[in-house]
Amino acid sequence: MAKKQEIGQQIITQAAKHMRKTQHQIKTEQDHVLASIKSLHESQLFFDYTFDNLSILIQQALKSEILSVQTFNKAIAANKATGCSPHYGVRTHKLLEILEGTKELATEQNIGRILEEQYAAGYDNSVPKLLPVIAEIDSFWGTSKPTLSTTLMQVTKCVLLDIPLSNTRYSATLHTFQLPEEFDTTLLKNSSLFINIDGPSVAFTIPHSGYSYGGDRLNSKEFRPQDCTSFLEMTAQLPANGASTADLYLTKRVLSEQGLVVVDNSWLGSSGGQMVRLFDINQVAPRPGDVWSCRKFNEANPMDSSLGCGGHAGIYLGRDEENVLTLAYNRDMPHIEGFGIERRATEHKSNSTKDSFLVTRTDRDFTSDREEDVFPFRDLSDIPDLIAFVDAQIIDGASYSVAKEPELELIGAEECKEELKSKIVFFDLDC
Repeated sequence: MAKKQEIGQQIITQAAKHMRKTQHQIKTEQDHVLASIKSLHESQLFFDYTFDNLSILIQQALKSEILSVQTFNKAIAANKATGCSPHYGVRTHKLLEILEGTKELATEQNIGRILEEQYAAGYDNSVPKLLPVIAEIDSFWGTSKPTLSTTLMQVTKCVLLDIPLSNTRYSATLHTFQLPEEFDTTLLKNSSLFINIDGPSVAFTIPHSGYSYGGDRLNSKEFRPQDCTSFLEMTAQLPANGASTADLYLTKRVLSEQGLVVVDNSWLGSSGGQMVRLFDINQVAPRPGDVWSCRKFNEANPMDSSLGCGGHAGIYLGRDEENVLTLAYNRDMPHIEGFGIERRATEHKSNSTKDSFLVTRTDRDFTSDREEDVFPFRDLSDIPDLIAFVDAQIIDGASYSVAKEPELELIGAEECKEELKSKIVFFDLDC
């Protein structure tokens, strides 16, 4: 039977490993698209315009996409009003903000850099020795920069080849949501790069850097986007669709003998209610690997008579003089987006507007890893060694690669353009 400290160490190891693998995968995909664009640039005789006009064409494409998304947002609101509510990740997609940010990034200078297989200035995606620190000033990781960089390059590729986005099934930078069959498409006019309308079926693709509200929990894709609590479901082995911060707050209340609020006892039989048997309340000393969570309240949603108006959660690592440090997923664009180490100002456990608490994962239904696969994390000083341990596990022998483009004999315009479409741009991820 694993001790609680050992379970916490397993949770931290698995969390860091997933983040690190995702970080490498994002870099690999971006590097691949960048190389593909350079290949297309070198084959420019196949296009009926010069590359001098490319930045203008990309700006036009982005303006068109912005109009399409504005129409799409109106369709989402109209469908929700009639009872058809798409997935959280669709309703909170932020694609409009992403396109507006990409439009600012799509300068002639930056397009020129991309054509020479260089990233926009300040958008270097090198993977540093440590995990990202979310919202770190001037950082690439942990901000919206990976999402904007992905969007700019994908739109560039699509403009060059006159094709929509494709092959998102294994991607860590693109994710496609299928809208409900009953979604009314009459407000939508035409398909676009991100919105594919095929009769009554609508597929909506978002660029991302690891985060999407709701986390698309039912998707089996390894690099699907996460939110703060879907990440906990995976790393702390919690019931699927049962780890919202509201459910964590109710779990804490039951374990603290405060009783349920708003919901009745039937909640205990739900996915969220099952967490009551998987956790112990920690009211003594914070333990690395604990689940840290908070719920926010205001006058309209007061404590003890509501579930509040929002929340957040992460995996507790430790505390310095001013901050609680967690492993978490979060988004508040453009300064916060993605995953990594999150610093949060030290707060009292409870006040009139926020209830912060820690719960400890028990060994019930917990599948333990082999001892040699778990880093014995004890405090914040172990973070560099944790990442070195994880890197040794995931990088040695791992393949963060996409299929290499075949060398083509450039002999005919339209035939070769079609061959480039089929062989250079589309890829499968080998991992």
